[in-house]
Order: sequence, then C-alpha cells, then structure tokens
Amino acid sequence: MTDSWLRAHVVKDSTSTRLKVALLFIVAFSSPLQARDVIEYDYVAYSRGIAAGTAEVRVIREGEHYEIHGEAEATGLFKLFSDWRSWFQVSGHASSSLPISIVYEHFESNRSRSKEIKVMDGVTQYVRNGEARAPTEAAALIDVFSLIFVYGQCDKAFRAHSGRMGYDIVRDSREATAFSETCIYSVLDDEGTRFRATVALDEVNGVRAPVELDFSGYQLGRFRLQDVQTYEE
Repeated sequence: MTDSWLRAHVVKDSTSTRLKVALLFIVAFSSPLQARDVIEYDYVAYSRGIAAGTAEVRVIREGEHYEIHGEAEATGLFKLFSDWRSWFQVSGHASSSLPISIVYEHFESNRSRSKEIKVMDGVTQYVRNGEARAPTEAAALIDVFSLIFVYGQCDKAFRAHSGRMGYDIVRDSREATAFSETCIYSVLDDEGTRFRATVALDEVNGVRAPVELDFSGYQLGRFRLQDVQTYEE
C-alpha cells in the first residue's frame, strides 16, 4: 500500500464525508413542506324559519393558495317539491389584501333544469340546460365564497360576484365583542335588486367562523353553522 494510494483514498473519504454533512445541514435547515390546513363547515339552511337544506363547505389553505369546495341540497319537506342540488369550487390566491379568485365554478340542478358557470381569466362561461351561452366579461375579481370563507373581514365596501351576477356591497352597521362580530350590509346586484345581508362571525373550536349568513331578503334564505372541524393534510 503506497503513500499515493493512501492520500488519494483519504482525500476521497474526506470529501465524501463533507458532502454528507453538507447535505444533512441542508435538510435540517431548509424550510419544510407546508402543510395543507383544512377547515370543514356544516350548515343548515332555513327558509321562512323552516329547515330547507344542508350545506357543506371545505376550505383548504396552503401558504397563500386556497381552495373552497362546497355542496348543498334541499332536504326534508322541501325535497318533496324541489330536487335542488348545488356544488361549487373556487381556487385563488390570498395575501394581506383581498383574495383573488383564479378559477370559480358553480353548478346547480333542479329536476330537468341545470346551469353551470365557470369564471377564469376574466371571462365568464355559462351553460344553461346544456346550451352554452356567449362568454362575457367577469363581473368582479373576487367571488362571494372567497369573501366569506377566506377573507372573513367586516370591511366597509366590496365588489364581488357569484358567477354571472356582480354585487356592490356596502356595510350599514357593525357590532363586535371580544370574540364575535356581526356585520349588516346593503347589497345591490347588477340587475338593480337591493337587499340586506347579515354575516355573523364567532370563534368555534378555535376557528373564527361565519356562524350565520342571512340573505332572507333575497333568494338564499338563512344559513346557520352546525359544526366546524379542522385538520392538516
């Protein structure tokens, strides 16, 4: 065994060791993969004080990216007269300012009637009873689901959409305690219909959640929160 052979292998082993140590430091001090935080909301919908349906909303946050998935349907006595079902999903980008919807999709069906709306890249696509309508310009940058379930702030004014329809939303009043907040808004849609909307926020299972959504002056009625679950994916 010659000196040159020993020197060559000592250098090789030393270099290999340094590389291993460097890799260990990189792994130890690099940012870990960000977990996906999930919040699931369960609501009961009321019409004129009678339970009329259920709604489930799932919000996923991963850094500044978010997704909202929701399903709703008529239940109880209302199902005798209506087979209404709905699902929606939204993906977007949320920072310190208002979240921006990147893709918004909403589908509704009731017996033989259906409508499907998709908003993406500033364009609204609309299909009614299987017939596609001409694309139109998107009504706003933020949708109502992102406004309620991602932003969740009682600001003085918003411009939002629910697919084809845009809304100018102005706060009329606000009541707040240490944990809860109730905001009453005056809402004007693009067709000139004006109504009031109430959003009540409170802390449930460690989550600041919309516990009641009241659109009784419009078509949607009132939604009351039944449960909130949180976990990581």
